[in-house]
Amino acid sequence: MLLSDFKTLLKSVNLNKKEFAELVKMSYGTVNSWGVEGRAEVPDWVEPFIANYIKAQKLDAIEKIIQDKEI
Repeated sequence: MLLSDFKTLLKSVNLNKKEFAELVKMSYGTVNSWGVEGRAEVPDWVEPFIANYIKAQKLDAIEKIIQDKEI
């Protein structure tokens, strides 16, 4: 994954690199170095992780709607 794609994905879920690093329990320095020329590429697991994060957010929203209707 390109750095630009990573940034776009983060923006789509309203996260910055620091928040993402905290979410995945990694150091900010490691996450910040991904995709920078001469350094590690963005790992393959990041894209499916964010896809599942998006699904989880949607499911949480649905759960809240259901709970609100039960009250």
